[in-house]
Amino acid sequence: MGADGHLVLEAGEDLFALLTLIRSHPMSMPVGIYQRFYFHAKRYLQKLAVLDIGERPKDHMLIELASRIPMFGSPKLYGCWEDESLNRLLRDVAGNAHSMVHERRVLVEFKLAYSNVRDGRTITKRRRVSE
Repeated sequence: MGADGHLVLEAGEDLFALLTLIRSHPMSMPVGIYQRFYFHAKRYLQKLAVLDIGERPKDHMLIELASRIPMFGSPKLYGCWEDESLNRLLRDVAGNAHSMVHERRVLVEFKLAYSNVRDGRTITKRRRVSE
């Protein structure tokens, strides 16, 4: 382990502590637990800064989740934990919908497109990366 290895390990421990708090309080978090959640989220982000690792949107989300706990309860209730690969499929379906019927068409077509992907009948489009 390098000179900063202990910081990487401690950052992992902070993430694990957040996961443990969410799993052990799936509906609501008492004030003391909420404060521990915020503490671990903030400490994790501080370690990223010391390690000179740029913050990604997923990292910033931790503070957003922490700030919403008093109003919305445990992040398990409203966090986006599902497979984000579905976002590409949703983008393709929504991109073909006319603005006048956008919501209705997305709801109808996404269900069919998702079923096709799940059952292996459709190959999702991949973005081309220019070299």
